[in-house]
Parts: sequence; C-alpha cells; structure tokens
Amino acid sequence: MFGLKKSSVSLAGRLTLALNGVVVAVTLLAGGWFYFDATHKAKARVEAKSRQVGIYLQGALNLPLWEIDDQAVKMIGQTLMEDRTLNAVTIQDSEGNIIYTKNRENGHVALTHLVSIEHEGDVIGSVQVSFSVETLREQTEKLLLVNVTIILAVLLALSLSTIFLINRLLRRPIEQLTTVAKSFGQGSQVDHEAMMSYREFQPLLSVLTEMEEQINRQISELTESEERFRQVAMTNWVWETDSDGRYTYCSENVIDTLGYSSQEMLGKTPFDFMPDEEALRIKGFVAEAVADKKQINDLENWNITKDGSDICLLTNGVPFFDEEGNLIGYRGGDRDITDRKLAEKDLAKHREHLELLVEERTLQLQEAQEELIQGERLATLGRLTATVSHELRNPLGTIQAALFTIEDSLERNDLSLTVRSVKLAERSIDRCVTIIEELNSYARVKELNIAEAPLDDWLMDVFEEQCIPEEISCELNLSCSVRASFDQEKLRQVAVNLINNAVHALQEKTSGRRHLRISTFLLDDKYEIRFTDSGIGMSDDIKEKVFEPLFSTKGFGVGLGMVVVKNIVEQHHGEITIESKKEEGTTVTLRLPVNLPEELKDQTF
Repeated sequence: MFGLKKSSVSLAGRLTLALNGVVVAVTLLAGGWFYFDATHKAKARVEAKSRQVGIYLQGALNLPLWEIDDQAVKMIGQTLMEDRTLNAVTIQDSEGNIIYTKNRENGHVALTHLVSIEHEGDVIGSVQVSFSVETLREQTEKLLLVNVTIILAVLLALSLSTIFLINRLLRRPIEQLTTVAKSFGQGSQVDHEAMMSYREFQPLLSVLTEMEEQINRQISELTESEERFRQVAMTNWVWETDSDGRYTYCSENVIDTLGYSSQEMLGKTPFDFMPDEEALRIKGFVAEAVADKKQINDLENWNITKDGSDICLLTNGVPFFDEEGNLIGYRGGDRDITDRKLAEKDLAKHREHLELLVEERTLQLQEAQEELIQGERLATLGRLTATVSHELRNPLGTIQAALFTIEDSLERNDLSLTVRSVKLAERSIDRCVTIIEELNSYARVKELNIAEAPLDDWLMDVFEEQCIPEEISCELNLSCSVRASFDQEKLRQVAVNLINNAVHALQEKTSGRRHLRISTFLLDDKYEIRFTDSGIGMSDDIKEKVFEPLFSTKGFGVGLGMVVVKNIVEQHHGEITIESKKEEGTTVTLRLPVNLPEELKDQTF
C-alpha cells in the first residue's frame, strides 16, 4: 500500500548482524594490539635474560680468564648453550681474542646482546649471546593465542547475552506494536495498556488514539448519512418542516402520492391531510417527539388524497438544530404502505375466519370425542356387565343348587347333605362378595387411612392369615425393620391379591418345585416388597396387558384385581413392576415411600 518491500531480515536480525560485525572488528583490533604487545614483551624478556646471563658470567668468571683453563671456559659456554632460547655464544678476552664460541645449526638470530665481564672494576672480557627467532616466535604466538582466546570467549559471551537481550527486550515490544497495528487496521479497539508499557510508544499511541477518534467520528457521520440516504431511498417523497410543523419544502413527486403539488403543500401541516380522529392520534406522537427532540421512526398514519381516497403513509423524520441547539424543524420522508396495510387487513379477516373455522371444527371434534368416550363407556359397561353377570351367575347357580338340596333334605328329613350344601353356598357367597369388592375398589377410590406400623410385623400377620396349600413351600425374608406410614387395610388388599395370584400360578405348574418367597428391603427413604414365585410365568404379550381392566388369565374373576393393586400403590406415591419369564416364574416388586407426604393423610381420592 505504501510501496514498502517485504524484507527477508527482521530488525532483531539486522541488529544481531551489526553486533556481530562490531564483535569481529573489535576482535581484529584487539588481536593486532595483543600481537604488538606480545612481541614487545618478548623482546623485553630477551633483554632481561641477557642481563641475567651477564650477571651469571660475572659470577662464574670472577677471576682473569688467563687464570682459568680452557676446559673451564668451555664448560661455562656449554652450560649457557643448554638454554634452548640461545642460538649462539661467544666469549672474548679484553683484547678481542675468542676464547669460546658455539653456534646452533640452521638457527636464525632474532636478537644479539653483548655483556661486559668486569673484575675489580676493570673490563677483562665480554660475552656475546644471540637468541633464536623460532623460540621468540613460539613464545609470542603462545602468549598471543592465550590472549586472543580470552578475548574471543569474552566477546562471544557478550555477543550471546546481547542477542538474547535484543530478542527479549526488542522482539516483544515489536510484536505488541504489530498486534496493535493489526487491531487498528481491523477497526478493533487499540490496547492502550500494551502501548503504555513502553515510553517510546507513547507518541505513537497519541497519534493512533487521535486517528481512532477521527475515524470513529467519520464512521458515525457516515452511518448517519447512510441512514438518511436509506430513509430517502425508501420513501416516495421527502419533506422539511419548521418548528411549528408546517411544510417548508416538499419534493416534486409528492403529487404522485397525495395528488397535491409541492407548492400546494407549503405552509400546511401533515395533520391537514388526515381525518380528524387520525390527526388527533398522530399529534400526540409528534408532540412527544418534538418535546424530547427525538427522531420520528416508522410512524404509520392514514391520509386523504386530493381525489378523496384513503392512503396510509409510513413517516420517518429527524430533527435539525441551529448553532445554539434550538430546534429548527424536521427533515424526513413518507412512504406509501397502503397496499401492505390492505393486505394486512385482508390477512386479519382471513385469520378471523380461520379461527372461526378452527373453533367450529374443534367443537365438532369435542362432540365426536364425547360421543366416542360415551360409546367406549357403554362398550366397557357392556363388557363389565357381561363379565360380572357371568361371574355372578356361576356362584348364584351353585347357591340355588345348594338351597334346593337343603330343602329336599329337610323334606325327606335327611340332613346328611345339608352341611355340605351349606358350606358350598357359603363359598359361593364369599366369591360373590369378592367380585363386588373388586368392583367397588375399581369404581370408587376412597381416602387413605394412613397410620404408622412396623412393616415386617404387619406383613407377617397378613401372610399368616392366608391359607397356603401344603404342596407350596414358602420363604419369608423380612429384613426391612422400619416403621412405615401406609393404609394397612388397602395395602393388605394388595398383598392378599398378589399372594393369591402367586398361589394360582404355582397350582397350575405340573412339575418341578413350587416355591413362594416374600422379601422386604430398605432403600434410603423407600422400601420394597417382593413377591416371587416359581410358577408358570407370563409371556411378554400377557405381561403388557396385566394392568388393563377386565383382563384375566384365570377361568374366573372379572379381571380387576391388578388394576386395583396398581391404583392403591399409586395412591401411596409408589410404583409396581413385574418381571416374568414363561415357565420360570414371576416377581412383583412394590416400591413405596417410608413416610408419605403430610397432605395425603387428610386427602380424599
């Protein structure tokens, strides 16, 4: 955008390269200086060593040379030549005669030093020593290598630490600056805290903040301008009024909407073209907007055109003010929405008509449903009547036969069959009573008579009241040990019904063990009573119909026993489940709350 080329080297990379260049230059300068210093120091050491040789010879040759034999002088010279730094040694007397001389082969002289030999204040001779250039170079190079190594180590550590600090202290601000620039470019809020973290960024922050405010103002102005343009574009004509609401300007196309020319509109108010009631309604909205100096948004109003037809306009307007903030008037536009309003009226009529049709159809469905329910009730009543009449006919027939036998025995004065007939009649009467009680329990559910009782003891008493055939073995596993709140008589009816069902299922079993087990369990705030038998069991189809009224698998009964059992359990806010397999047996589980809600104690069902 600004003609900038993308660089392949970052700012931190450039600083690192520049720093490395400085390090190399400093290393070269330091190396040259250390080389010069090492050479100078090597020469100084040679001169010091020469002085040490002179001192040594003065001590060793403290007598005139002619008093020393040649062999002694030769030994002194050989001793000096043992020093590998010396390349040549020459010993002369005071007259310049060479007493001893020795040179190393292939040796290059780097420095020669002449030392006078004195005795009692007189010069009696001299010793000339020459040092090897190779030895001097080796010493210089060793010293230079050590110094350069130390310099390089120090500069390397300095370079690495500087690079780390540059990346640590410079890269993070640059990344933050990049993030701020991206946020600013995307129109997001600038992170002022990130910019204020570095003093160098504060001038840039001031510039960005000023730019942001200016851009926001321009966006706001552009939005307002766009909104005004949208309103104008969506209107049929535009207008301007003064503070009294009189038109001071109307676009020429007003004639296409109201039939009046723009000149005819000037000096009039919008209310002059409305019916009286509509004008009174709209004046309230406009007066409120003028008082609060607010915009007029989507105000629907009905008007009368020049030819007398009705037209609905959608009015939008914005106030404008003078420099002191006083209201000058409104600018806005109107759009013809008559077609839409007529369509809405038609739609409302159709909706009302549809609602009437729905109400009528709903009434018809309710009537049909009531007829269906009445038919189902009659059909159920018919089935119930047929079932009850069938079930009552058998015991009544038995009673009638027993009474006939008793009457015949009394006439013949033979009482041998009277006792048997009476017992048979009593059993038939008990059967009729059972049928009637089931009908009463199914048809009318009475209120619960709640009382607390030890569950296990109560269930034991109920079980002992039953007449269980001898071929059926019984097992009681009563481990609940809790006092529960329940209707003892109703729950007794449930237990007796389930025990009788289990006994009937066991009696129909032709082989195998016939066993009945009754168990109790405590589960937190609930308890369970399980009735398990090893009888003939039930198929899935039969199990699904167990709780249907008038359904029974027995050859007798009205099929209301399990329905009554379920109703009583649900009255106690409990639930009943059945698990059964064909030819294996059935388990009926009652799960009931230990303490019933207080409101059930006085509730009538």
